[in-house]
Amino acid sequence: MESTTRVRCLLARAALPLVTLLAAACSPGGEPAPSEWRDQAHRPSEVAGVGWELVPDLDLEVEGMRLRTNSIGARDGEPVEGDDVFRVAVMGGCFAFGLGLDGEAAWPRRLEREMTASILVMGRTVDFLDLAVCGHDAPRQVALLERRGLDLDPWLAVLEHSLEDPAAPLTASLRDLAGSPPVSFAELHDTSGEPWQAMGEAWGRARELCAARRIPLMLVVVPRLDGGAWEDYPFRALHAQVTAEGRRRGLVVLDLLERFEAEPPASLVTAGERPRPSARAHEIAADAFKRLLYSSGALTQILEAH
Repeated sequence: MESTTRVRCLLARAALPLVTLLAAACSPGGEPAPSEWRDQAHRPSEVAGVGWELVPDLDLEVEGMRLRTNSIGARDGEPVEGDDVFRVAVMGGCFAFGLGLDGEAAWPRRLEREMTASILVMGRTVDFLDLAVCGHDAPRQVALLERRGLDLDPWLAVLEHSLEDPAAPLTASLRDLAGSPPVSFAELHDTSGEPWQAMGEAWGRARELCAARRIPLMLVVVPRLDGGAWEDYPFRALHAQVTAEGRRRGLVVLDLLERFEAEPPASLVTAGERPRPSARAHEIAADAFKRLLYSSGALTQILEAH
């Protein structure tokens, strides 16, 4: 009972930043009109259950970053062809997407470069397929994995759960493309609610799909980054809750909180009125993922299978 009460208190506190974000979206010099981001870079998806996706073959400046997409609408180059390619299908939201940064600074691309130079992959080509789309929750990530990601024959699959607010303006605007009702941070983490149940079921579905193909499945849990002091971070209980559910569903879980809280908070976000995860945050995430890939035995499992 005490744990449940504590989580509900944290969820109530989580709703406060939304007021600030909405005010910024409507104020001069604040958040730009979400429709610019939505209409230039995204479109309704034809893939059932995905909702919205990036427009293929983009090359434009939007939200302070250069955004390039390939022919399947991924923020990446074209998938590398061949039977002996160490492919990693990365599904996720704004963090794996690298919102606000050059695509090469996002953690999947960083780790791709590092692993390509590693003797541990035995000279194979490494291709991290960054299929992340801002605002994609677990059901949308898994729908995209099932209907597009697995067609690329990955050797490893990755999902993401972020403690960012799903009702923030840039994310909420994308739901308009799919006609999806908004889901609040509190609703998403209420263990008795439908969004939480749908998340767990999606993870279980992904585990079944990947197990049938002998593909290890990993979940990255991303803290909310706003430059605030770590001693005041209010979501530790939710990290434990999400991690426990991921493991219960059979996923290998990487919670980035432990690594991030060892760093000065200001180093993990970009400067300016709208702080977003910095290149340093992605550098740490890439290193943490690499270490778990090795220590969990997933890398050994992959190499033995191929």
